[in-house]
Amino acid sequence: MEFPAFSFEAAIRALPDYSCCNSAIEHIFYVDIQKHIAPGAVVSRQFECSTQIGKFYLDFSVEIAGRRVAFECDGKDYHEAIRDSKRDRAIVDAGLVNRIYRLRGYDICFHLHDALDLIRVRDPSIFSARGHDNIEALATRPAEHRDESCRPKSGFPFAALRWYKEQQEAGDYCGTEEQENLKRPTVVCWTDGETEQVRCRPVVIKSAPPG
Repeated sequence: MEFPAFSFEAAIRALPDYSCCNSAIEHIFYVDIQKHIAPGAVVSRQFECSTQIGKFYLDFSVEIAGRRVAFECDGKDYHEAIRDSKRDRAIVDAGLVNRIYRLRGYDICFHLHDALDLIRVRDPSIFSARGHDNIEALATRPAEHRDESCRPKSGFPFAALRWYKEQQEAGDYCGTEEQENLKRPTVVCWTDGETEQVRCRPVVIKSAPPG
């Protein structure tokens, strides 16, 4: 039996890149997203974008089948949201990317697979079949959450929210802060030139029980 010649360079290219990113939340996202992307997809870091209002760098971009989808990891909830939404719109309008998703740092740390679950149903082509299965398995079970779409007042044109049901009973190990965090939704905002406008009223995203 003949075996194909071993290529060290090919083997290195096939390995995930675990080198450090600019921040902890970027590193968490980068390591995880590489496990789920579709074959042939190219992940880039600090993707440079020159627009009419200036030069910007996107945290990550995934290119596959002629489309480029970008991801921004926000360290604070909607930090400088109006400025960031204008920046994202300028990048999309310049034709540099098809879509830009924004994930909050809290969600990356505690609900990353729920955030990716919200993304994969809207952008299935960037994930592998195994990636879809793994994200769905790692995300919160459908009986424990409720999803909705909205047009946030934060400046971004689109948002998907995942509300969680309270799972902690009185007297459990969680303190007040942890119990309150159970009411915080996972939020993914995005800007693109492909999605039709969400037909719903603008909302301010804040903590609330899923109902």
